[in-house]
Amino acid sequence: MKRKHIAAAVVLLAFAAAAASLPFRFVTTADSQGPSESNPDPGVAFDYVVSRIDALTPVPEFWIFGGDAYYSASDSADAMARWQAWKDRIDPINDIPIYLAIGNHDANNYGHFYGPWYGDGAGPFRASWPQLPQNGPAGYVGTTYSFRHDNSVFCVVNTNSCDVANYGASYKVDAAQRAWLSAVLDTTTAAHKFVIGHVEAWPPSNSGSSSLQWNAADRDAFWNVMTSRGVEAYICGHIHLWNRDYFAASGYGNAPANTTTRQVICGGAGGSLVSGYGGKFYHFVVWDIDGPSVTARVIDSYGAQRDSFGWTAPTGVAGSPGEPAVRPVTRVRYHGGRIRWDGDAAGGTVSVYDISGRRLAMLAATGGSADWGTAARQASGIYLVRIEPAAGEAATGKIVLVR
Repeated sequence: MKRKHIAAAVVLLAFAAAAASLPFRFVTTADSQGPSESNPDPGVAFDYVVSRIDALTPVPEFWIFGGDAYYSASDSADAMARWQAWKDRIDPINDIPIYLAIGNHDANNYGHFYGPWYGDGAGPFRASWPQLPQNGPAGYVGTTYSFRHDNSVFCVVNTNSCDVANYGASYKVDAAQRAWLSAVLDTTTAAHKFVIGHVEAWPPSNSGSSSLQWNAADRDAFWNVMTSRGVEAYICGHIHLWNRDYFAASGYGNAPANTTTRQVICGGAGGSLVSGYGGKFYHFVVWDIDGPSVTARVIDSYGAQRDSFGWTAPTGVAGSPGEPAVRPVTRVRYHGGRIRWDGDAAGGTVSVYDISGRRLAMLAATGGSADWGTAARQASGIYLVRIEPAAGEAATGKIVLVR
């Protein structure tokens, strides 16, 4: 089902960090795992998940995909083709901005599970999703990043690296990413803090080679960064089921007793489901943020609600003492040939993308606006605007041009 956008000239649906927060909704999914040689079409359930997201009212303002879009690729060209096929598959909801974490199947492909691991799928990932924020640490730009939406900050980490010498992946959030994550969380003014990665930190069994437990010291350091800085949830996938209780019944997945960070696994978007731990159903999660309140509902591929939970952020988490007094970017709009906004973003850059992720322009921000007179020559459609101010946190807007 396609949503219809009607306007005399330009309609703006703003995605921005706002001083006075407004209620908003987003969705999370992971592990659609498209076709493999042995199973050419395992993602039928994913089509149902996409259709359920498409039918949501109100429409989510963005969605986060936690990795493993496809199963394997033979080379870079094949990986690019599989990403395009996946984009075609999500066409019913391609007018909802998407943020992705790279999964182990996405990152370590080119013969995945069929022999020595070689090649790095991060290149095709970056090339397929150039519109993702480019504010991550050196070596991880395009796969590790953060973005701000209203009163919430979202940090996406890369939990996968191709380790040819050790014949496999090395699942961890390394020191470079932890330092970057600490800096983002220490300086944000957001009331809610979420971290998204592909691989779970606390697995259901003692076979830690398939989780962040493989590198337990790095896992514990990563978790301490989140807990000590008020991260409310680590949202991940990798294991194909629904879980939010650290697999307490198994006796293996228990997180430290003093943790305040929730592990939320929503890995049931379409790949083969895992049995034995509960949560064996295809699903996605609808998140509604309203001021300090967070409400999450787990919806299965038939449209039934299977779980719900929520919390209220404690007072005093809106920022750390000594933060710079930077007004966040808000009220992004297009008028008179210029992209305009409110907030402290007199300098910096503005990037404009079409819905396929192709960057159309990179503009200089001057005086709270940027000249995009060429918009008058663009076709009707949806355009994403990424504002990277010289100081403060970035914002993303969506412009719908109707001729």
